[in-house]
Amino acid sequence: MPVRIDLARSAGMDFEQIVLTLRLALTRIGRPLSAFDIALRRYWETVHPGEPLEEYLNRGGLARAFGQALPQQMKSALADVAQALLLPGTVVGDVVGSLVSALRERRQTVRALSGCRRLADLLEAEPDLEALSYYPHLLPWEIARLPGERVVPVVLFDTFDSFDIPLATKASGLAHEAAALRLTERPFIRHHPFGLWPYHLHALIRSTLRTADDPTDDRWSPNDWQHAAERAFAALGEQWHTDTRDRLLLVGCLCQGLALARDFRLFPGWLTDAAFAYVGGSVWEPITLSAPITTDPEGPERSEGVGATTPSDVVVDMLSTLARRQREHRGHTVDKLTRLIDPGLLGDDLTVMAVYYRAKAWRDIGHPDASRRDYQHVADHGGRLAAAARRGLAKAAHLAGDFPTAHTAAQQLGWEGRHQRVLGGLYWLQGEPERAATAYLAGRTKAEEHAVRGEAAHNQAKRALAIAFTDPHLADDELDLAYHLLTGLDLRATTINTEIAALVRAAGHDTVDDRVRTLRAELDIAGLISKLPTLEIAAAFHQAVLNDDQALGDTLGRLREQTRGGMHAYAVDIVHFMAGLPLPDDHVPPRRLDDGQTTRSRWRRLVIRRQTLLRTRRSTSG
Repeated sequence: MPVRIDLARSAGMDFEQIVLTLRLALTRIGRPLSAFDIALRRYWETVHPGEPLEEYLNRGGLARAFGQALPQQMKSALADVAQALLLPGTVVGDVVGSLVSALRERRQTVRALSGCRRLADLLEAEPDLEALSYYPHLLPWEIARLPGERVVPVVLFDTFDSFDIPLATKASGLAHEAAALRLTERPFIRHHPFGLWPYHLHALIRSTLRTADDPTDDRWSPNDWQHAAERAFAALGEQWHTDTRDRLLLVGCLCQGLALARDFRLFPGWLTDAAFAYVGGSVWEPITLSAPITTDPEGPERSEGVGATTPSDVVVDMLSTLARRQREHRGHTVDKLTRLIDPGLLGDDLTVMAVYYRAKAWRDIGHPDASRRDYQHVADHGGRLAAAARRGLAKAAHLAGDFPTAHTAAQQLGWEGRHQRVLGGLYWLQGEPERAATAYLAGRTKAEEHAVRGEAAHNQAKRALAIAFTDPHLADDELDLAYHLLTGLDLRATTINTEIAALVRAAGHDTVDDRVRTLRAELDIAGLISKLPTLEIAAAFHQAVLNDDQALGDTLGRLREQTRGGMHAYAVDIVHFMAGLPLPDDHVPPRRLDDGQTTRSRWRRLVIRRQTLLRTRRSTSG
């Protein structure tokens, strides 16, 4: 059963779309895949609240390609399980909760699903993109138990070069579109009306044409190919400039433009502006290029496996590194960016970009001096990332506990320096989460006005954290919005910030400790050492609410170890304030925005307020 997924057809196609396409293709089996379908339905209703799957499939053209069988099969799976559990309805949350309990208790009513050993764990996990990445593990079990002829899905990741009539005409150098129109009628051209570019030529066709042994009268020379690549490259740049805020167009033009620049050693040109537009959105769509051309030795192509030897090579490697840093240890990011910076192949602007993101990675892995040095270099250079670098320097003062300096610097940053996000980060550490939430709301609103999705998600995750300290009920809505804004974005640190906010919301409940341990491991794997003190503050809030002195002692021990270099040392103060404990005599306090007693009282009141809320709820429920 071939399942064709064309990654080049729709630029920026994400993992969620791949999973949906795979499941849609399996609807041909004609029956629900109960374990997978229930997990997928729970994911969809959590990540896309208020957006029916049927509407999404219709809007994206998938329903036309695969029909409407999937929603019906998913409903059937829910109904079957609900009936087996004797439930009155098919509300996803009710079905999932009852199913997990039944699986854990090994009840006979769910014997049909008991052989799927991972199902209960996956249904208990937070239904986010990471959990979705494990759902395909359920499919082999589902397929293996199908009756009749064995089903073997084959997933083909095809490589096509995405084009339209104007692009093909400009690349050919012809004055009229007639030849391009005739080309689209050839049998080896695929047509997909919903793609960024509707016509697709398989890379194998291009390679065959270039390497054919039988020369024809109209065969192109290496120079002909070079000139055509230059024309196509210029045409892609012109297309991108028609709407520079269209992310789909940006990523599509980047992927094709970078591949052309790499293979034909073209000067980056418009790719520099496109690279800044790409990083400016903080979305981090995958930059997936076709394999390098390894053809005619007389041609100018770069062979696969050869290191970065031209500016275009370095641009390709740099953007790939920046996109992958969301899934790699930040120490690897530092190493890769350093290797790209040192040869001096990048122009000034792109070198500054690489230094800026190396500064962020240095901070993440706990090297503040190296981070501050790189930020200062970018700020001194000026240019497009200077305001962001000044924000990094303000953040460095914040992490060092010099809050007045950070506060003064934040006032000068403006929107370009994301000053509201910096202010919010200062305010909640002073025990003023309401004031922080207001700043984050202003930052999110400004980001939405400028259509910067990643920045909007950053602010919303932090706003959810601030509100979680004061009002866990209101935090539910803020967390829902944070998860919604993260949909389709690859922002690992922001996702973890949202998870920490969920911990604070749940403070006082017995589910927190396991989640803290899980997040601690995730931060270690990701190399996000700078996030650990925030996680420990969240854990300490929970422990202070429960008056768990032993656990608080353990948390303080970890924090002292994490802050030995002086960074984040204010976290030790905050834990003492929340727990109502005196600071050690030899403790050196941070430079606060207010006096220490005021800050202490604010944090202690937050703990007492949560304790009172929990007592009220217990007495009401009792």
